[in-house]
Amino acid sequence: MLMRAVLGAILASLMLVMALLQPVSLLRVETGDGELVICARVDADTPVTLTFTHSMFGGFVRETYTVDDERLVRQQIVTENAAAAEYYATDGRVASVPDGYEVLAGPFSTDELVVRVDGIGNHQLTAGETNWRMYEIFREPAQVRISGDSTPRIRVPDACLSRGANPATKGLIV
Repeated sequence: MLMRAVLGAILASLMLVMALLQPVSLLRVETGDGELVICARVDADTPVTLTFTHSMFGGFVRETYTVDDERLVRQQIVTENAAAAEYYATDGRVASVPDGYEVLAGPFSTDELVVRVDGIGNHQLTAGETNWRMYEIFREPAQVRISGDSTPRIRVPDACLSRGANPATKGLIV
């Protein structure tokens, strides 16, 4: 009986360790000088959306990504007006959708997005149900890097806080 209890405790401990070592995906936003301002835990199917005003044609542009390991994978681009959609559609393939025009392109994968956040672009970043109004965080033009990261579950708080996540931005989500 004692042997079963010991084996059960060992098995439970091993399962806990394995769960804590399971990798999780993070969405990170850092300033040009490396300050971490947003760190959000995301699942593989969590939509990450960057919405902004197009600088030449006006109207919104909405780029939707997922985080796959340490990469951002663009799933969709929707624009408010056709001219902006055609600007992004290198082969001219655009479809009318209920809220604008979708650029018909396959997924695109990248290590990071480098974005100039300013009042003209009025950038917003959304991960699942959480939305950050980027210009309100910085209150002046700023260059940011948006990237994905993968870290063991046990290190999520470390990964988000080790580079100085700013609690004023409500950037830490675990």
